Amino acid sequence: MKKLAIAFFAVVCMAMFIAPAYADDRVSLSGSMRVRAWAENYSNGGDAGWWDQRFRIQTKINVADDVTAVLRVDYGEGQWGDDYNGLITRPRATGNFATTIDIDRGYLNINKEMWALTVGQQYLGLGVAQVLDANATGAKLVLKLPVKTSLIYVKESENGSFNDDGFFEDSDVYAINFSYDTDAFSTNLFAITRDDGSALDDSATMFGFNGSAALGMVNLTTELAFATGDTANGAIDYMGTQFYLKASANLNDAFSMGGELLYALGTDDVNEQQLTGMCNWWSFVPMSSNTPFDADWSAFPNADPFDPTGSNGGVQGITLFGKYNIMDGLSVGAKVGYFTPEEDANTATDDITSFNVWVSYMLATNTELAVAYLNSDYDDWKDDYETLVARLQVNF
Repeated sequence: MKKLAIAFFAVVCMAMFIAPAYADDRVSLSGSMRVRAWAENYSNGGDAGWWDQRFRIQTKINVADDVTAVLRVDYGEGQWGDDYNGLITRPRATGNFATTIDIDRGYLNINKEMWALTVGQQYLGLGVAQVLDANATGAKLVLKLPVKTSLIYVKESENGSFNDDGFFEDSDVYAINFSYDTDAFSTNLFAITRDDGSALDDSATMFGFNGSAALGMVNLTTELAFATGDTANGAIDYMGTQFYLKASANLNDAFSMGGELLYALGTDDVNEQQLTGMCNWWSFVPMSSNTPFDADWSAFPNADPFDPTGSNGGVQGITLFGKYNIMDGLSVGAKVGYFTPEEDANTATDDITSFNVWVSYMLATNTELAVAYLNSDYDDWKDDYETLVARLQVNF
């Protein structure tokens, strides 16, 4: 009996060591934990300040060499004193966040030699300037041809019923992207359209080209995109032509700089509407893209750099930015931008001048303390729009 007990104990101990090793081969975790402090000053003279936090975990399960499943969850994302309230507190489903457990990615991926398929809730993007910038339920099929072809389908809405008759017809999005990459350059040709069977009949279409290349020490990125289609059951026509160009260079190991040009046509036709993207999830926000807070805030309330006044006015804009690595783990940077409406008759805003400054310090292993200040001056507003933010974040 004693020998049997010893043998059983040995097996249990062996299992305790083998199981984690086996699990580690199949499951990997990554994510981040952050706490941010915000202070804002609005054009009407009002001030606001708050704290928030988010714990994000992404789990990747390697089912086989060619099959993976991914789940990304945000736990307890909320604001202190609101979503978290009281001295004995738990995150709750109130305030600015709908839930305290947010599942924003859940998909499976099959990756074969000649094709790859991703199905489920996933990030889907098209274009450097994010013509499609969505976190959606759908499918993406990639054909690994000499010209790689991506076919995208998104179920946007059931429009209130699974019955697809009459007013309950679905809204679906279809897209295609052709890409060709070499060591010297990369190119993409894309198109996207919405098939909306509801009474609104929001039938938008966008297409365009983008590419990137290195010319010596200068890295170039550009995009040209167009919009067409109609909405409001054909009463309003979509229009849009937008151009983006970015040039950046690492001048030495410590200093880098660059600039951007933005241009988009506006319209003063009451029967037209400027379309700059099929979905804006804040992935393309130029006035924060050079900072540790990329996509956390925007210089424009509508977060649309191709129509910053939100008036179908288009834009003519230029930015200049730089970054300096003071020492290992300590960096500073700044950016300045100037934007004017292309169709200035649509708005009282003649120009917007914006700048940011920031500093980032690696406080501990994989742990960053960052502070940034953003100022946007609308010439027709009494006060500047100001944002000051600090963040402590660990990545794992």
